[in-house]
Amino acid sequence: APLTSLKQLDLYVTNEILNLVTSSLKDVANFNQRIIDEATHVLPPGTKSDLLMDLKKFVMIVKSLDIDESIDLNQIFMLEANDMANAFNLPDSAELSSEADLAVMRIIKQHNVNSFVDKQIGKYQKTLDRIEEKIQIYITDLPDNSFKRRRQFIKWINNFKNEKDVSKKLFMLVNNDLF
Repeated sequence: APLTSLKQLDLYVTNEILNLVTSSLKDVANFNQRIIDEATHVLPPGTKSDLLMDLKKFVMIVKSLDIDESIDLNQIFMLEANDMANAFNLPDSAELSSEADLAVMRIIKQHNVNSFVDKQIGKYQKTLDRIEEKIQIYITDLPDNSFKRRRQFIKWINNFKNEKDVSKKLFMLVNNDLF
């Protein structure tokens, strides 16, 4: 159904982003937990791995969030953007400080991290495509006397469509002043 008011569009976009980010945070935490579980069995007790500690920290942060009660989309987005990027901005083997980190890196690669990241990006892209479609419909349905508003939306949606980086598009949605 077409969105007839700006408030409906805002609620739709907020709901889509919140569902996406919530799902993604849980997916990443579950992925990290599988790595943690396997590393716990493979590494000798008391072994120190900075990489493993980062994964544990991410899982703890996600578990501590009460996402259903959290209304601050910017806070959730910033957690998502920063920690998810850090979680998958994996260092080169030469940058790793210990044999334990190297072992954790092998486990991460065995769990097909690249495929996991590609699936997450695909999920983001599908959601952003749905949102883009709704915004385009909203712009098309604006009354003729809303020329200034329509012009602002058209400029914004063109910039949004031209942006190819998924995280930048998400940032554009969260930090716009149109809705």
